[in-house]
Amino acid sequence: MIKTLADFKRLPVGTKMVMRSATYQGKLLGLEREIEHKQTNAIRFSGGSWLQYPSAKEFSIDGNLIVLTDSTGDFLAYEIL
Repeated sequence: MIKTLADFKRLPVGTKMVMRSATYQGKLLGLEREIEHKQTNAIRFSGGSWLQYPSAKEFSIDGNLIVLTDSTGDFLAYEIL
């Protein structure tokens, strides 16, 4: 179970995530993504898109969702499968 940003950064390659909500335009909600590669600053999903790790103040947990919020208030919410 994910409780902290450090836990999120330790997710292993092969972990599946689903974007459940987002304020950004053009995001595909409900699409299952798999972590294909990890770096110290980001993860790459299968298919080639990247997700930068947030700072601690941009990271929160809302029930079973990991919520990444930027300085403008826009957010991405992922469910870890």
